[in-house]
Amino acid sequence: TELFPNAKVMNCNSNFEPNDLLETFDFENGSPTYKPSPLFLAMNRGETVILDEINLLTRDCLRSLQAFLDNKECFEFKVGVLL
Repeated sequence: TELFPNAKVMNCNSNFEPNDLLETFDFENGSPTYKPSPLFLAMNRGETVILDEINLLTRDCLRSLQAFLDNKECFEFKVGVLL
């Protein structure tokens, strides 16, 4: 992070599912909620993101990452949610 002090950091692990790359689960006021992940936010804002421990991701997650980074102008994450 010294080279990119403003970068978002996303800690990856072997339990990630492809949708975990774009949203995170949290509790807000005691209610479960999904929020945009650091990768989602960085992609929307054109910011730098560091995928820490990317080597632990499953093949399905890596395929999803490839689809996000495949020089497409737009990627449909969910119905009506475009990146």
